[in-house]
Amino acid sequence: MKHPFLTRPRTGASFACALLITICSSCASTTSTTTPPANTGCGTGILCATVGGASYVAETYNATGDYTQAKTSGSFASLNKLTTSFPFVCTVYGQKAPHPQQSIEIRIISNSTPTIGTAYAVGNAMVGLEFDYYKFDATDLVFYDWRASTSNTGSSGTVTLTKFDQTANLISGTFSFTGVENAPNSTHDNTTVVVTNGSFTDLPLTQ
Repeated sequence: MKHPFLTRPRTGASFACALLITICSSCASTTSTTTPPANTGCGTGILCATVGGASYVAETYNATGDYTQAKTSGSFASLNKLTTSFPFVCTVYGQKAPHPQQSIEIRIISNSTPTIGTAYAVGNAMVGLEFDYYKFDATDLVFYDWRASTSNTGSSGTVTLTKFDQTANLISGTFSFTGVENAPNSTHDNTTVVVTNGSFTDLPLTQ
């Protein structure tokens, strides 16, 4: 699906991690064990993940970037109020260089602040959740969108907030999702994108 990238203020969110495989050559029989990888290359103020098996590390927050009308780019989160019934609307962004080729967004909508340490999944009755992975197609010259939401059959995703500090304006968490392309295009081999090992640590929270 073409992404209406220049028609509304949006920022991307991207991520990257490494997959560590340990082989025990001294054991009686050679075995291979896959362990959850640390977010190599990620640190404070950065979003990262593994996207389609590849390392994905976002840029750091840039308050004067040119990514949206809001003049912000990189890794950060925004907190807004949708209605009095849904006062918690948080969007986590991570844009990967070279700008603006790839980005990821996580949108969390709730009638209260989500519980720290609780994993929320797409389809949760109390917390609305949606993931998007955008990638620019240099051939078609448009952005395509792989989304995880209740309306995209076959998609799934979870997010866990590990910090939400409105005094210091920082937010941290982990996530993973399987996004389904909104409008499959014949030029793409994959109509789904799997994002794993996602994390964001002490991202600036704009309000």
